[in-house]
Amino acid sequence: MAVTCALLGGLGMGLCGAPIYFAGTVTTATNIGLIYAVCPLIILTLSAYVFSISIKLGQLAGLIAGLCGVLIIIKGDISVITTMQFNGGDLLVVMGTLAFAVYSVGLKQVKTNLPPLLRLGVIAFLGPSGICHLLLMRSLFSTISSP
Repeated sequence: MAVTCALLGGLGMGLCGAPIYFAGTVTTATNIGLIYAVCPLIILTLSAYVFSISIKLGQLAGLIAGLCGVLIIIKGDISVITTMQFNGGDLLVVMGTLAFAVYSVGLKQVKTNLPPLLRLGVIAFLGPSGICHLLLMRSLFSTISSP
Protein backbone atom coordinates (compact mmCIF):
# COMPACT_ATOMS: atom_id res chain seq x y z
CA MET A 1 0.00 0.00 0.00
CA ALA A 2 2.84 2.42 0.84
CA VAL A 3 4.39 1.86 -2.58
CA THR A 4 1.06 2.59 -4.26
CA CYS A 5 0.67 5.79 -2.25
CA ALA A 6 4.24 6.87 -3.02
CA LEU A 7 3.64 6.21 -6.71
CA LEU A 8 0.35 8.13 -6.69
CA GLY A 9 1.93 11.02 -4.79
CA GLY A 10 4.70 11.16 -7.34
CA LEU A 11 2.28 11.09 -10.24
CA GLY A 12 -0.17 13.60 -8.78
CA MET A 13 2.34 16.12 -7.47
CA GLY A 14 5.77 15.39 -8.91
CA LEU A 15 5.05 14.40 -12.50
CA CYS A 16 1.88 16.41 -12.85
CA GLY A 17 2.65 19.68 -11.11
CA ALA A 18 6.31 20.42 -11.65
CA PRO A 19 6.54 19.73 -15.40
CA ILE A 20 3.52 21.93 -16.12
CA TYR A 21 5.02 24.89 -14.27
CA PHE A 22 8.38 24.39 -15.95
CA ALA A 23 6.69 24.04 -19.35
CA GLY A 24 5.10 27.44 -18.78
CA THR A 25 8.54 28.99 -19.07
CA VAL A 26 9.19 27.54 -22.53
CA THR A 27 5.80 27.16 -24.23
CA THR A 28 2.60 29.17 -24.58
CA ALA A 29 -0.35 29.14 -22.20
CA THR A 30 -2.56 28.31 -25.18
CA ASN A 31 -0.60 25.15 -25.89
CA ILE A 32 -0.73 24.16 -22.22
CA GLY A 33 -4.50 24.72 -22.10
CA LEU A 34 -5.19 22.84 -25.31
CA ILE A 35 -3.09 19.84 -24.30
CA TYR A 36 -4.47 19.76 -20.74
CA ALA A 37 -8.02 19.95 -22.10
CA VAL A 38 -7.61 16.36 -23.29
CA CYS A 39 -7.15 15.14 -19.69
CA PRO A 40 -10.87 14.42 -19.00
CA LEU A 41 -11.03 12.30 -22.15
CA ILE A 42 -7.99 10.32 -21.03
CA ILE A 43 -9.43 9.87 -17.52
CA LEU A 44 -12.79 8.68 -18.87
CA THR A 45 -11.09 6.30 -21.29
CA LEU A 46 -8.78 4.86 -18.60
CA SER A 47 -11.66 4.57 -16.13
CA ALA A 48 -13.80 2.76 -18.67
CA TYR A 49 -10.92 0.41 -19.50
CA VAL A 50 -9.58 -0.19 -15.97
CA PHE A 51 -12.92 -0.34 -14.11
CA SER A 52 -15.13 -1.49 -17.02
CA ILE A 53 -17.57 1.30 -16.25
CA SER A 54 -19.94 2.84 -18.73
CA ILE A 55 -19.66 6.56 -19.32
CA LYS A 56 -22.61 8.40 -17.77
CA LEU A 57 -24.56 11.14 -19.51
CA GLY A 58 -23.23 13.85 -17.16
CA GLN A 59 -19.64 12.76 -17.81
CA LEU A 60 -20.24 12.82 -21.54
CA ALA A 61 -21.82 16.28 -21.28
CA GLY A 62 -18.80 17.56 -19.34
CA LEU A 63 -16.46 16.09 -21.91
CA ILE A 64 -18.36 17.72 -24.75
CA ALA A 65 -18.35 21.06 -22.90
CA GLY A 66 -14.58 20.84 -22.51
CA LEU A 67 -14.09 20.06 -26.17
CA CYS A 68 -16.37 22.97 -27.07
CA GLY A 69 -14.08 25.15 -24.97
CA VAL A 70 -11.16 24.00 -27.08
CA LEU A 71 -13.11 24.91 -30.22
CA ILE A 72 -13.77 28.36 -28.78
CA ILE A 73 -10.06 28.85 -28.06
CA ILE A 74 -9.11 27.92 -31.60
CA LYS A 75 -12.10 29.85 -32.96
CA GLY A 76 -13.47 26.77 -34.71
CA ASP A 77 -10.50 26.60 -37.06
CA ILE A 78 -8.99 23.11 -36.73
CA SER A 79 -6.02 24.22 -38.85
CA VAL A 80 -4.88 26.26 -35.82
CA ILE A 81 -4.01 22.97 -34.12
CA THR A 82 -2.28 21.48 -37.17
CA THR A 83 -0.14 24.59 -37.68
CA MET A 84 0.83 25.07 -34.02
CA GLN A 85 4.50 25.14 -33.17
CA PHE A 86 5.36 22.51 -30.57
CA ASN A 87 8.48 22.36 -28.42
CA GLY A 88 9.93 20.46 -25.47
CA GLY A 89 7.64 22.32 -23.09
CA ASP A 90 4.64 20.82 -24.84
CA LEU A 91 6.06 17.34 -24.25
CA LEU A 92 6.30 18.18 -20.55
CA VAL A 93 2.63 19.17 -20.60
CA VAL A 94 1.75 15.87 -22.28
CA MET A 95 3.73 14.04 -19.57
CA GLY A 96 1.95 16.00 -16.83
CA THR A 97 -1.44 15.39 -18.41
CA LEU A 98 -0.85 11.64 -18.64
CA ALA A 99 0.50 11.57 -15.07
CA PHE A 100 -2.60 13.36 -13.76
CA ALA A 101 -4.92 11.01 -15.64
CA VAL A 102 -3.19 7.91 -14.24
CA TYR A 103 -3.16 9.51 -10.77
CA SER A 104 -6.89 10.22 -10.95
CA VAL A 105 -7.77 6.70 -12.02
CA GLY A 106 -5.31 5.15 -9.53
CA LEU A 107 -6.60 7.21 -6.63
CA LYS A 108 -10.10 5.95 -7.28
CA GLN A 109 -8.79 2.38 -7.09
CA VAL A 110 -7.11 3.00 -3.73
CA LYS A 111 -10.27 4.60 -2.35
CA THR A 112 -12.48 1.70 -3.36
CA ASN A 113 -10.31 -0.89 -1.61
CA LEU A 114 -9.96 0.82 1.77
CA PRO A 115 -12.34 1.45 4.62
CA PRO A 116 -13.11 5.15 5.19
CA LEU A 117 -10.73 5.63 8.13
CA LEU A 118 -7.75 4.24 6.24
CA ARG A 119 -8.44 6.59 3.32
CA LEU A 120 -7.40 9.44 5.58
CA GLY A 121 -4.04 7.73 6.09
CA VAL A 122 -3.60 7.43 2.34
CA ILE A 123 -4.28 11.12 1.85
CA ALA A 124 -1.89 11.97 4.71
CA PHE A 125 0.85 9.93 3.01
CA LEU A 126 0.24 11.35 -0.48
CA GLY A 127 1.24 14.88 0.56
CA PRO A 128 4.74 14.12 1.91
CA SER A 129 5.34 11.70 -0.96
CA GLY A 130 4.40 14.40 -3.44
CA ILE A 131 6.70 16.92 -1.74
CA CYS A 132 9.63 14.50 -2.08
CA HIS A 133 8.85 14.06 -5.77
CA LEU A 134 8.52 17.82 -6.23
CA LEU A 135 11.96 18.34 -4.69
CA LEU A 136 13.38 15.77 -7.11
CA MET A 137 11.67 17.50 -10.03
CA ARG A 138 12.98 20.88 -8.88
CA SER A 139 16.52 19.53 -8.85
CA LEU A 140 16.07 17.98 -12.28
CA PHE A 141 14.58 21.11 -13.86
CA SER A 142 17.13 23.45 -12.29
CA THR A 143 19.85 21.25 -13.79
CA ILE A 144 18.18 21.30 -17.21
CA SER A 145 17.63 25.06 -17.23
CA SER A 146 21.12 25.97 -15.95
CA PRO A 147 23.34 27.59 -18.59
